[in-house]
Amino acid sequence: MSVIALNDVTLSFGHPTLVEGGKAQIQAGERVALLGRNGCGKTTLLRCIAGELEPAAGTIHRQAGLTCGFLPQTVPAELTDSVYSVVAAGLRDLRDLLTDYHLAVQRVSQVGDPASIEQLERIQQEVEDAEAWSVQERIQRTLEELGLPADLPFPEL
Repeated sequence: MSVIALNDVTLSFGHPTLVEGGKAQIQAGERVALLGRNGCGKTTLLRCIAGELEPAAGTIHRQAGLTCGFLPQTVPAELTDSVYSVVAAGLRDLRDLLTDYHLAVQRVSQVGDPASIEQLERIQQEVEDAEAWSVQERIQRTLEELGLPADLPFPEL
């Protein structure tokens, strides 16, 4: 069963038409590359697949419960958080809790006073209650595999 299916998709913003009658299917676990010249419609197509835009014609079917995301080509000016926070943002519900934990660990390693240790213990308990340790490990693994410095401000990448 397809995770995403494009059926007779046409993308057009004025002239010329970017995609006409496009058909494609993406299966679970499949890796797909999209290649083309500048201005040929790659980003527009990806924005349609992510649900940010609607095609001029045709349909894009997404598997029920599928979450699609899109990383813009340019960094939004308001995105000033750390790389860790940006990666954790993909987790929505647990993002703030895990970011607080990460910052508390940093504070204990830098200051180590009783108040920072107490705060770390409190946040650690919240993480355990939310069963978020596996998510914390996913964030760390993602950062390591991509070679990203967790504490660097995102715009400095």
